[in-house]
Amino acid sequence: MEKPSVEPFRKQIVVVDPATGKLHSAEPLTFAEMGVKERQHIEEWIKHNTGILGSKLLLITSEYDKFDKSDVKLDLLALAQDGKLFVVELKRDAKHTLADLQAIRYAAYCSTMTFEQAVKLRAAFAKTDQDSARQEIRDFVGDDDFSKIEREPGIILAAGGFDEKLTSCALWLHKFGLDIRCVEVTPYRLEEGKIILVPRVIIPLPEAGDYMVRAEEKEIDEIALSKTKGLQREFWTAFIKYCSGRSAVPGLCASGPPASGCYTAGFSLPHHVLLQLIATAKPAGLRCQLVIRSPDSMLVYERVERHKQEIDAILGARLKWLAPPSEGLTGRVFQSRAGDIEARDKWDEYFAWLLERAEAFYKAFLPTLREVDRKVGAVRPA
Repeated sequence: MEKPSVEPFRKQIVVVDPATGKLHSAEPLTFAEMGVKERQHIEEWIKHNTGILGSKLLLITSEYDKFDKSDVKLDLLALAQDGKLFVVELKRDAKHTLADLQAIRYAAYCSTMTFEQAVKLRAAFAKTDQDSARQEIRDFVGDDDFSKIEREPGIILAAGGFDEKLTSCALWLHKFGLDIRCVEVTPYRLEEGKIILVPRVIIPLPEAGDYMVRAEEKEIDEIALSKTKGLQREFWTAFIKYCSGRSAVPGLCASGPPASGCYTAGFSLPHHVLLQLIATAKPAGLRCQLVIRSPDSMLVYERVERHKQEIDAILGARLKWLAPPSEGLTGRVFQSRAGDIEARDKWDEYFAWLLERAEAFYKAFLPTLREVDRKVGAVRPA
């Protein structure tokens, strides 16, 4: 018996007119079908909103062609909030192209770029002076002392479509530690002639991305913390004992001592937000952080970030704010200080700082998170 033919499912956007109740379906087209150009249109749109690339980025320059002994020209160069440079390669359609190889070449050229070179490029791009550009970069990164750029730039490939050859190469490179991302941007045309752009991060996959974040955290715990897990457990056991009778936040020390550098408070803040304390030996340091990890993490983070100045003022410190790379992945807000748990004579000092910061974070963020939870809950689809 012949199987009935089934028309392949096509992605579409359904536009609703609340006044009339009428629905209109907008089906995806290609940039070529719309007459959209890479530099004239796509690049300009991203300059106005880097969120199209799936991350918060500060553009450093565009159409850069000043590489030594080379006539190549990269589309965009951007800086992420963690201080890492990203080479951005744009294509109307990346199928049957060498976009991945082009971007790798550009990343190699940019690997020697210094902070001051980036400052000069940003100043020229933003049409401002170098002092203003330097402060703008440091404000974006959230570190007044930021002055060193990582020597391993990341890569963002943004296009209307990708083929299996390119995505297979990107996945292979990602496996070996290269921060490479593929963002598929699908255009839809509305009846009135307007265009809707729907970006989707396809590499790393959102589901795999969160797994990789957890795997990386585990690896950092295993490599960078104490020489033995016993020292970590001893530190946190002593910390819990120290907090007994001192902590004003119920449940703060309700969790058992972990055999790692990360201690999660024994309660969950609104909207699945966690409060964590970190103490490491290699590299040495202490940290108090808020971890936003939920299906709508970007929405929650953006709502909390609106209170950034108010929260920083309450805590009397300039916190580090790291947005989720894409929806469903993890965002963090934290404060760090020097400290080495192998220095046992300083444990009481460390305990006092961790406890004070944990209680301060709890009091500063709780009202905002409750408000955000109500608002996000009101707009979340049923």
